[in-house]
Amino acid sequence: MFNIFYDTLPAISDIKKAAISNVSLNEVFATLSPELSNSFITLITILKTIGIIFVIYLIFLIVKSIMEFIEKKRIKKIYEKVNEIDKKVDALLKCHDRKITLDKEKKK
Repeated sequence: MFNIFYDTLPAISDIKKAAISNVSLNEVFATLSPELSNSFITLITILKTIGIIFVIYLIFLIVKSIMEFIEKKRIKKIYEKVNEIDKKVDALLKCHDRKITLDKEKKK
C-alpha cells in the first residue's frame, strides 16, 4: 500500500531542481501524479478566486469610504448653513419682540 503512494510522489530531487531553477508551476505539476496535480490546480484556482474577490472588496471599501467622506463634508456645510440661518432668525425675532414691546408702550 505504501509502495503505491510512494510511486505516485515525484522524486524529492525533481522538486528541488524545479524550485532552484525557477521552473514554472506547470512543469512542477507535470512531475506530480495526475491526481495530486489536479488537486493542487484546484487549490490554486480557489486561491486565485479568493484573491480576486478580496481585491474587489478592497476597491469597494475604498470607494465607499470616499463617498462617506464627501457625504460628511456636505452634511457639515448644511449644518453650518442651518446654524447661520438660525442666528439670523433669532436676531429677527429679538428685533420683532422689541418692536412689539415698543408698540405696546406707545399705546399706553
